[in-house]
Amino acid sequence: MGTKDFFDLFKLDILKNSWLYFLLICWFVLFAYISFIAKFLPLSVISFLASAQKYLPQDNYWLVPIRIVLFLFWVLTFLLLKELYDRFRDYIKRVNLYKLTAESWNKDWIYNGKPKLFTSPTILRVNSSRAGCLYSKHLWRNFEMKFQMQFFPEKPFNYNYDRKLGLIFRAADLDNYFMLQISYDGSNKFLVIPHVRYQGMWDIMSNEEIGSSNKQGWLDVKLIVHNREVKLTIDTVGDFIWVLPTHVDINHIEDGIKKSENNLPKDNSGESFGAKITSLPKIDFQNSFGMIGFRAYLNEGADIKNLTVKKN
Repeated sequence: MGTKDFFDLFKLDILKNSWLYFLLICWFVLFAYISFIAKFLPLSVISFLASAQKYLPQDNYWLVPIRIVLFLFWVLTFLLLKELYDRFRDYIKRVNLYKLTAESWNKDWIYNGKPKLFTSPTILRVNSSRAGCLYSKHLWRNFEMKFQMQFFPEKPFNYNYDRKLGLIFRAADLDNYFMLQISYDGSNKFLVIPHVRYQGMWDIMSNEEIGSSNKQGWLDVKLIVHNREVKLTIDTVGDFIWVLPTHVDINHIEDGIKKSENNLPKDNSGESFGAKITSLPKIDFQNSFGMIGFRAYLNEGADIKNLTVKKN
């Protein structure tokens, strides 16, 4: 972690908020320019600029435009400093290496549902967590994550058990992230299903079989994320590569904060009417630094141990 990392992080947000930064920089240049030329303006020019404030006391009229500019300058200075603070806060969250421990689980993970950490040995059980669980203390953009996973050896619920586990990365929060779901169909076949979680909604892509394995017990899993390319490797099974999408289709999506087309009222012919979302928003967190984590729905889950994450 060094100066290059900070400017790399800062560069991403300049691209994301380019108009904001452009306006702030323009205000700084304008203020500096006005401050410079004000020293050389004759009193008659200053009087002309202040002509709109004739109702003010005559001996103070020339201060009005300067006060307005100063006020705007300090407001925009505050906004720029806030942006810099946010960037620095994200910067100090970066770390080269992380290993899952009981202490970090209790202090630094956020989640919904009921994931649970066992000790001696340290095993994270991910289950009944629809939004997922995230390690919130540090952020990564390009990284390598390794761990061992095992689907529950016995039926752990009173209903059907789906052997599925979601790997979360570049998460902005529990409502916005990318996820690769590992699915085992019970006949030794492994599937991978890419997901995008956007404002609490799910954009799900087609599944792909990556191989088969009859290995019992723990499986070695490795996830490598570099820019827009994601590579998932499951030992003795196979590999999966995903190029991250740039936009999300919220017209065909599971329910979340916003309603999908399927949830709109329908007329007698079955056609939807009412407000329909037609735009495809850009994924803001697509190339950003974010949190890592796991996710499993009500009847899904797996055990995880020896989790390590390192920058690459």
